[in-house]
Amino acid sequence: GTTVLAFNILVLATAATLFSLEDALYTLIYLYVSTKIVDLVVTGLSQRKAIFIISPWWQEISRGILEEIHRGVTIIRGQGGYSQQEQKILYTVVNFRELATLKQIVRREDPAAFVVVTDTIDVMGSRIGNQPHW
Repeated sequence: GTTVLAFNILVLATAATLFSLEDALYTLIYLYVSTKIVDLVVTGLSQRKAIFIISPWWQEISRGILEEIHRGVTIIRGQGGYSQQEQKILYTVVNFRELATLKQIVRREDPAAFVVVTDTIDVMGSRIGNQPHW
């Protein structure tokens, strides 16, 4: 979907010189939305998210992930760059539907937790791997 969007933007830039800017902007919005829909259809709801969580309440958050989402959690030893204090970093991978529950767990246990959510390219494993799209 992203490659198609880039090509369409080039075509749209050319067309914007021939037609009105307003029409070009509406078309750009349409292209963006349709690209996101194509990406959703291609990857489906099987797209996985990798999450890093830094919190002094890491044990409670980890327990919530294990008991409520039934996903594994890796605990990484980290060190604050400024404080130089050791801290635990939680790492887990969840599917699209589980992400909202994970965010609720983190907000409940530590609203000030530092959370990074990233898209995954490919995940292999017995329970969480991306489903093939071919």
